[in-house]
Amino acid sequence: MVMRLFSLIFFIFFSSYATAAQVVATVDRTSIASGQSLILEVNAMGVTGELDLNGLDESFEILSQARSNSLQIVNGSMNRSIIWRLILMPKKAGQLMIPALRVERVQSQPIVINVREPVVDSKSSGKAEDLFIEVSLTPQSLYVQQQAVFTLRIYHAINLSEASLVMPSVEHAQFERLGEDQTYSEQRQGKTYRVIERRYGFSAQASGEMNIDPVVVQAQVPVTDAYGRQRLGSFGGLFNQTRPVRLESRSMTLKIKPRVDKMEGRWWLPARELKVEEIWPLHNQEVRVGDSITRTITLSAFGLSANQLPEIETAPNDGLQIYPDKAALNTALQGDLMLGKRVEKWALVASKPGTYTLPEINIPWWDTVNDQARIARLPPRTVVVFPALQQAESLPRAVGSPTSTTQEVPLNTTQENRQIWFWLACFAFVGWALSLGAIFWWWWRQARRDKSFLNKKEPVGLNTRLRDVERACLAGEPHAVKQALLQWASKQWPDQPPMSLLQIGQRLADDAVRHEMQALDAAQYAEPQGQAGSTNPNLVKLIQHALANEKKRQKAKAESLLPDL
Repeated sequence: MVMRLFSLIFFIFFSSYATAAQVVATVDRTSIASGQSLILEVNAMGVTGELDLNGLDESFEILSQARSNSLQIVNGSMNRSIIWRLILMPKKAGQLMIPALRVERVQSQPIVINVREPVVDSKSSGKAEDLFIEVSLTPQSLYVQQQAVFTLRIYHAINLSEASLVMPSVEHAQFERLGEDQTYSEQRQGKTYRVIERRYGFSAQASGEMNIDPVVVQAQVPVTDAYGRQRLGSFGGLFNQTRPVRLESRSMTLKIKPRVDKMEGRWWLPARELKVEEIWPLHNQEVRVGDSITRTITLSAFGLSANQLPEIETAPNDGLQIYPDKAALNTALQGDLMLGKRVEKWALVASKPGTYTLPEINIPWWDTVNDQARIARLPPRTVVVFPALQQAESLPRAVGSPTSTTQEVPLNTTQENRQIWFWLACFAFVGWALSLGAIFWWWWRQARRDKSFLNKKEPVGLNTRLRDVERACLAGEPHAVKQALLQWASKQWPDQPPMSLLQIGQRLADDAVRHEMQALDAAQYAEPQGQAGSTNPNLVKLIQHALANEKKRQKAKAESLLPDL
């Protein structure tokens, strides 16, 4: 009797334990596409041990794992449970098995997961997926250093959040992002997708076979139920449930062709099209000494970036100063091709009249469409430079012109000529003495008037125009110096004022001043214009020294005209 009672109590206890102690594993989906994650929940009731995940990592990657405890009291009965929530990413396609998971001595049932192959193109897929990637390369046949456009498109029919992109790292090649992302809508198999398109410039630096690994995109997508409806989170859907996804594009294998040995020149320029164009601002217009001409040459190529285009070299030309500007580089997309442009400008200033020839420009390049060598040519240009207007007016008229006259001169005029030259010399001497006295008197009065300027450390005896030149030099403003010099020169030589800085240097006939005028003239066309520190603060002193030397030469010349006593 006692043994029966003991057996009955043991059976009731064991049955209740066996009913309470159980491990249940469930997933949100049993059929997914490659790159999509699934949620695995393991509910252990009546046991308090740890979850054994042995064998799960053979087919799945565990992205995250969380644990929570639950306690329920129903009709005085207390139930305890432990819930594990795991997010799994399949490692391969096919039928994968989630093994039986054990907690202490109790285990769950295995679950079969069907993982479909990754979608390369939804047009050829039997089912319209909610999320997939497409990649393309244009053109697919490349030479070494030739630029191609790598296009990445992400199609999604569901919302994405926290998306990130991992580009492949290719040895002896580089990707360069082009422009901003484009977003638009597209229909595929009756489903509307939002498309995110991004483009990269791709170039290989070595020939041979080259592999481009898949592009990887990771993001968070909403969690849906068996009917495709989004599961709402807490606070009425304010914090909706999401799960991670990881997509991979198809890989690519390229055969990069080497540089052609028969190509001449230093540059290797493989392109679909390359041309050189010139903008010449003068059409049937006269060019005179001191005028500035801006020559613009544009080099453009389909299939090359702007950084690959060579610098256009200019040969020196005697009498024609060439001041180059900084080249403007621009790389853009035109359709599915990369277009590189290089724009170069030069300022041309002639220092003397004459005919100048700018040489022909030849740029060899390789035509990737027809596989043959070509040369982009710019024909030579001839520039005829006339004298400055003041110089042209002062030139003697040609003999036989309508305004020229002829006059017969008697042969026996030697004595008369001597008397004329004697009186001319006397008048010149008196005029020179009066001029010298007037200059001394003017200098004496100017020195007394400008005593207040001595404390400012300004040179004594400078007239107003030279003071303007000195102030502009001290401020380091090349344009202001030029204007002040031209105004001063118009007062210094009112009959034939110089029209350029180079002409002022020629008038003063001093090597140091001539050098400063050339440097100042170059600063007018340099970039950035008006850069401080490009003027000589001692320029006025050099001009004064040149003027003093000129006066000495004139005095010596006047004395040489006096007849012998």
